Amino acid sequence: MIIKDSIIPVCTTIPTTLTIDPSGTLTIDESDLNIEASDNCGIDIIDLGRNTFTCDDESGVVIEVRVTDFSGNVSFCAAEINFEGCGECCQSETGFNSSISEMFTIETVSPQSPKCIVQLFTPELTECQTITSLDWGDGTVTNGNFPWNVDFLHEYTDVGTFEICVIYAESNMNICFEEQVCGEFEITTDCELTTSTQNVEQTNILLYPNPCRDILEIQGDNLEAINNIVVYDIKGQQMMHFQNAQTHVDVSALPSGLYFIQIISGNTSFIENFIKIE
Repeated sequence: MIIKDSIIPVCTTIPTTLTIDPSGTLTIDESDLNIEASDNCGIDIIDLGRNTFTCDDESGVVIEVRVTDFSGNVSFCAAEINFEGCGECCQSETGFNSSISEMFTIETVSPQSPKCIVQLFTPELTECQTITSLDWGDGTVTNGNFPWNVDFLHEYTDVGTFEICVIYAESNMNICFEEQVCGEFEITTDCELTTSTQNVEQTNILLYPNPCRDILEIQGDNLEAINNIVVYDIKGQQMMHFQNAQTHVDVSALPSGLYFIQIISGNTSFIENFIKIE
């Protein structure tokens, strides 16, 4: 007489806190988690749906645990993992991209037509992050290794449109992350400043999830029918263009990094940024 085991294993977990090493990565196996698995005929295999993590992962990530007994019966449970040990230099490219996601701005300091002194303001950076190059767009380039709160001043002697580019870097002895962010500014008579983007309104636009792996959802109080959606990389290169778009955008094909999304609704254009992760 053959008795067939058809009872599935029991699998339960409790949240686990793990430390990511200074390189910013962590590889685990089932012994690192608080998994309780039992079966009347014994447990054969415990598989984790994912076993490698970085400081780009948010604490509280949930992974799938697959438990198989010696008769081939399978059950699943979920394991929550929290992380500590992040926050050091060069551990998170997503964190670096988030730091520089806010566009720099310029303001007039001393309007003395035809000369004009302006000041550039960058987003607040961490102690690991610096500005290594600032191209003012008129042939002048400022190179160095500057913290974000330096007074970046420049004198323009002519009116015109200038593309200003800032290179941000994060380092731990050596540079690990580096990105260039550019923006166009027009200097008119009397040292008046305007950006090259017209008809841009501030609105309560929500992009989620952000960071995003695949589908980016768009929500906004003032959005009507969306005519066009354009996605640009951090250097201003167009990566995607959708016409008559819906409020969800598939960005799964994009490489990981920081992007800007322009949402055109009626005669109004909204610009926000998001981070794509793998």
